[in-house]
Amino acid sequence: MNNTVKNRVVLASSMYDQNHNQLLVLVRFLTEYYGFDVRLPLDELSINADLAENAGNTYEEEEMFLGFITPSYGISQDSISPSIIHQEIQSAINLNKRRWLLAHNYVVFARQLLRDLGYETAAQRRDNLNLKINPASITDLRVIDMYDDAIRDSEPVAERYGNWVHKYYSEIDVLRFVSAQFYHAQRSVQRYESSDENPSSGDAKKKPAAERQRIIMVSSTVYGIEELLERIYSILINYGYDVWMSHTGTIPVDSKKTAFENCKEAVEKCDLFLSIITPSYGSGREGGNPSITHQEILMAKKLNKPRFLLTHENVLFAKNLLDDLGFDSSEKRQRECKLKGGSRSISDLRVIDMYEESIDKEVQGKRTLHAQETFYRFQEVESFIKAHLVDPEKVMLDAERLRGEVL
Repeated sequence: MNNTVKNRVVLASSMYDQNHNQLLVLVRFLTEYYGFDVRLPLDELSINADLAENAGNTYEEEEMFLGFITPSYGISQDSISPSIIHQEIQSAINLNKRRWLLAHNYVVFARQLLRDLGYETAAQRRDNLNLKINPASITDLRVIDMYDDAIRDSEPVAERYGNWVHKYYSEIDVLRFVSAQFYHAQRSVQRYESSDENPSSGDAKKKPAAERQRIIMVSSTVYGIEELLERIYSILINYGYDVWMSHTGTIPVDSKKTAFENCKEAVEKCDLFLSIITPSYGSGREGGNPSITHQEILMAKKLNKPRFLLTHENVLFAKNLLDDLGFDSSEKRQRECKLKGGSRSISDLRVIDMYEESIDKEVQGKRTLHAQETFYRFQEVESFIKAHLVDPEKVMLDAERLRGEVL
C-alpha cells in the first residue's frame, strides 16, 4: 500500500446549506495542510439510478474517514434506501476505518427532544411520526438514525468502539476539532517514522519535554457550562498550553477505542490535570458504574498527576447539607437517599463522592493536589487560573516539588 493512500482521508457530508458547503472547503484545506490527501466519494460517483448501489464501496484499505451528520439527510436512490452519507458512515463503521465524525447541534437536539417525548427508537419514530413536506428543521427522521449508528447506540457502553461523535454548532467548532485531530494524526505519523518500528527512522530523537508544549487536560461535564469551558480553553491556550478538552474536541480520538478509553489515554499522557466539578455528574455510565468524568479523576489520582480542582459552590453546599442531615458518607447517601427523576439540584449523588475523592491530597503518602477552589462565577475561575496556571514551566516545577512532599 503506497503512502499516499495511507494518508488519504475520505470527506463525506450531505449538502446542508451554502455556509456548510463553504465550510467543507475550509475543512478540506485544513486537512491537506496537515499532510493528508482529501477526496470526496461524490467526486467519483454519478448522480443516477445506481448511486446507492455504489455508495459505501469507495474505500481503499488504508483510507481514513471524516464524516458530517447535518440536518439534511442527503441524496438516496428512493424514499426507502439509506442516503449516500448514511451508507458511507455505516461502511466506515463496519470496515472499522480510522474515522472522525461530527454532528450538528440540531441533530443532537432533535434526537433528545424526540426521546423526551417518548420516541426513543427508530421504529417508534418511523411508525408514529411524519415530517411535513419541505420541513424547516430536519429533512428526514433518519438523520437521527444516522446519529444513533455513529454513536453505536445499540451496543453496551463498554463496547462502543469508535463512538466519539463531536457536536458542533459553529464554524469554529468544526475547524478546531479538525485541526486538533489531524494535528494529532500528523504527530502519530511522525512518531512512527522516527520510531524503532520504522526501519528508515535513522537516529531521530524524541523532543525533550522542556521544548514542547505542556499538555493540560481539562476534565469536566459539559452540560450547562459550555461558555465557561470556552473561556477556560482560551485562557489556557493564551498561556501556551496544549489544552485537551472534550468540549472543544481537542482530546486525541482513536476510533478503535471507546470514548472512555480515549479519555483514559488522555489522562495518562497529560502533564497537568484540571478538574471542574459541577452539579451535573456526566455521561458514559452504565448501571452503577462511575461516569467518564469521575473515572478520569480517579485515574489522575492513581497516576499521581499534578491536579488542580475547581468545584461549583452548589456541590459543596449539597455535601454540607446532607452531612448536616446525617448522610455524611457515600454509603449512607446511596443507601438512604434517592433523587427523583429529572432532579434539578444535582443530577446524581455521586457528584459529592467525586468531590470528596478529589480533595484527598494524599496519594500513597505523596501530595498531588496542587490547588483547589470553589466557584460560582467565571471571574472566580479566571482568578484561580491566573493564580496557579499562568506559567506552564513554573507550574510543572512547583508540581514536581509538591509531588515529592510527604504529608
